Amino acid sequence: MIIFITSDSNREAEIHTVISKMRSQGIVDYFGLKNYGNDLIDVSLFLICRDPRYNFKQRIKFKKAEKRLYIDIMFDLYEMINADMETREKIIAHKFLKEIPPIIAKYKFKDFDLLKFKTDLKDWLMGNKMIDRQP
Repeated sequence: MIIFITSDSNREAEIHTVISKMRSQGIVDYFGLKNYGNDLIDVSLFLICRDPRYNFKQRIKFKKAEKRLYIDIMFDLYEMINADMETREKIIAHKFLKEIPPIIAKYKFKDFDLLKFKTDLKDWLMGNKMIDRQP
């Protein structure tokens, strides 16, 4: 599976720094070795963190021919600016777990192992200390 992560965010939110860390810790390679089925092979994530006065709205789009799902994940600018780096990482990690699997589930892909994807996502985030280990 292909995982692509980028951002459209104010520099002060430091989202680009978290993305760089995730890449250096191997998130792209980790998911690149996984196969969850043939209906969805690419998830492109856009982390959006802009001034609320611009009224950005979440976009979600599936391109069936490419088997690619585009997902905007929205963040509160002031929360991110005021957070330390560890807290930013946790905010992003929790949003990934909370939003990505349910969005994928809405498409009801016949050939996609959502449970395995969700487990692998959680395992990667825990293994890289972006979320706390749970019993």
